[in-house]
Amino acid sequence: RMMELLGREISFEILAWQIYRAAGDTFQSRDLVLKCLERSAVGLEVLRDFLTDPMAAAEALAEVMNEVMEEMGENAEQAVEAGGELVEDLADVVNPAQMAEDALDMMDDMDEVIPTFAVFGFFKTTGLSDIFNGIVPIVLITVYSNWDFVTKRLLMAVQTQSYTVEGEGGLPETQMRWMGDTRLEGHKGDHLPVAMIAYSGLTMWSFGFLVFLGLLINRSSSKLQDFKNLRTYGYFYNGYTASYWWWELGVKRIDVLLVYLCTYVSVFPDVKAKLVLYNGIAAVLWAVHSAASPYDQRSNSLVDRLESLGLRVRFFTLFLIQVLLLLDGSSTLCLVVALVVVIINAVFVIVIIVTFIQETGTFGTPEEEEIGGGDDEEDGKHGKVDGASSAATSSVTPKGDNEGGNPLKMCAQYLFGLFVKYIGRYVVTFVMKYLMIPFHIIADVKAKLDEEVPHLAWHGVGLPIQVVEHHPGIALKNERTKRYLTMKEDGSLAATSRMVNKKTTFELSFGEENCPEGTG
Repeated sequence: RMMELLGREISFEILAWQIYRAAGDTFQSRDLVLKCLERSAVGLEVLRDFLTDPMAAAEALAEVMNEVMEEMGENAEQAVEAGGELVEDLADVVNPAQMAEDALDMMDDMDEVIPTFAVFGFFKTTGLSDIFNGIVPIVLITVYSNWDFVTKRLLMAVQTQSYTVEGEGGLPETQMRWMGDTRLEGHKGDHLPVAMIAYSGLTMWSFGFLVFLGLLINRSSSKLQDFKNLRTYGYFYNGYTASYWWWELGVKRIDVLLVYLCTYVSVFPDVKAKLVLYNGIAAVLWAVHSAASPYDQRSNSLVDRLESLGLRVRFFTLFLIQVLLLLDGSSTLCLVVALVVVIINAVFVIVIIVTFIQETGTFGTPEEEEIGGGDDEEDGKHGKVDGASSAATSSVTPKGDNEGGNPLKMCAQYLFGLFVKYIGRYVVTFVMKYLMIPFHIIADVKAKLDEEVPHLAWHGVGLPIQVVEHHPGIALKNERTKRYLTMKEDGSLAATSRMVNKKTTFELSFGEENCPEGTG
């Protein structure tokens, strides 16, 4: 693209200047570098090397110069001049303009690798082949989304419960009756055809579909990140590491299926036995997940940590309920255990909510939240409050022509608007000043932790990746106001921030040698 825009001569002038500055000792003059460039066949890869690593390009070009000197004599200038006719012959073969056009065509071909789905966002064209290929992920995801509902319906068709009924001879006996119609005895008589259909459906739908889908994905398991496979099957393995692409189908769904089987199939009619099974399933799944950690490492394995926390809460909830039923504890013990169950589940819900809020960037650090154009933090807060109260007032204020409307409704809207305008401001101020402090603190800590870990900075294709390390600085705190010295937009300093961040971190450097004492 550069050769197309600037032309062959100007491009070679730029390359020659770069190489001569990088390795001036190797060549006698910049003109010699330019003539060696004309002597060599410069392709796209070589051109990229010249622009990204001039030193390595200089070494390669020096080899060309040595070859010329060996062939034509020790005078490199004369050797290059003698090869001028050869360069003219090569110009037709290595045409910079044509080479630039080929490069542009290659870039266009790369763009065409990712096709556009012009028809409803699902199909590339209206041809039957494209429609068939485009409908495959739709069918798979639809069937998978209905898997849970259909599986429960099939299990309900074989759900039975123990009843004591009058048997032959008038003696009471225990029978397993179908929950769908307690007049029918389970797996006998009229219920037998229903049970056979249900078990066939469970085999083909609940087990067979998962196996079929797993085999389809396994066939392309070595190319999971290809666009075609990612679009067709990515819904089922996106977010997992490559070696655990089967986790959703082989572990998560089997976990749900085992819980459904314990619930609907009367293998153990006793409720306490079912609780033991639930607890065993929860323990096994927790242990398996902790050993595998199948999710990818984004955000410091955030999904793995949340999943592990959820499985832990699930296990302890079932365990505590099981303890209550098996030990037949007193009312005091029941109250304590119930409180513990509520607390651990509430903590889990709060962690999920806070994590979601922080990861979506709903709350930033206090400095990021300052808006309104003021010079200090208070002006920013007032601007935020004014914006929130104005939005609330406008949302309840009647819009448009209200003539002929309900007068009671109009009066209620007017009074509520006055309430929001004059009293709601203080409510919003209280919420933003006190209730949001924990979110701001969490956001600030997260921002500082993000800065402390090394980062990889990508600067472009063919350029070296830069490793950015964290080096802590010094924050200066005012002892009276308990606020940190902060750099403002105009470069001035003032103690306005409550937290340590980029604007409050400084480096103390001492003066250079022979500087007056006390300067820095």
